Amino acid sequence: MLETILEKYKKDINGIIQVGAHIGQQVEIFLKLKNIDIHLFEPQKEPLEVLKKYKNYSNIFIHEFALGNTNEKLILNISDKKKGVSSSILKPKLHSKYFPEVKFNDHEEIKVRKFSDLKNISGNFLMLDVQGYELEVLKGFENKIHNLDFIYSEISIKEFYEENTLVKELDQFMNSKGFSRTKTFLYSNIPMGDALYVNKKN
Repeated sequence: MLETILEKYKKDINGIIQVGAHIGQQVEIFLKLKNIDIHLFEPQKEPLEVLKKYKNYSNIFIHEFALGNTNEKLILNISDKKKGVSSSILKPKLHSKYFPEVKFNDHEEIKVRKFSDLKNISGNFLMLDVQGYELEVLKGFENKIHNLDFIYSEISIKEFYEENTLVKELDQFMNSKGFSRTKTFLYSNIPMGDALYVNKKN
């Protein structure tokens, strides 16, 4: 769904902000959009080493910390699969039921910052892949959330992680900020998926 959305709105996208970039699985898709800056946020040490293969691109900027609604250091619960692909600040809950092969035995201290405090980062397409921490990231944008036109986010119907953001909570917050959910993809056998929120001013 992501590639289709980027193709549809490519003339309206002036920059990408990806929170939870991991090893850069979507970077090649982002690079199809010409002449835009791409900001990648990833706090984990192991995937960062892979992500750094893009550090010599003039339009790609790698930020080695997480985003949230605080400026502090927190503990990340590290998964043991695919270089920590399901790692989260939140503790796993139903994730262990739906994905019993994934274990969270390791931990890592990471830096968390509020987007509102950052300078010289622009882009109107935000992608969130933060394992249930979506609402905290968005709150940390404060008034800068109004600079966004598109927000592409993972959504959850159940608690895969303890007190993770549920889609009804995300909808309510997004509506209060002037965004509406226009596209939704749900997995057939797992109560989670992806959604696109578009600024109503568009």
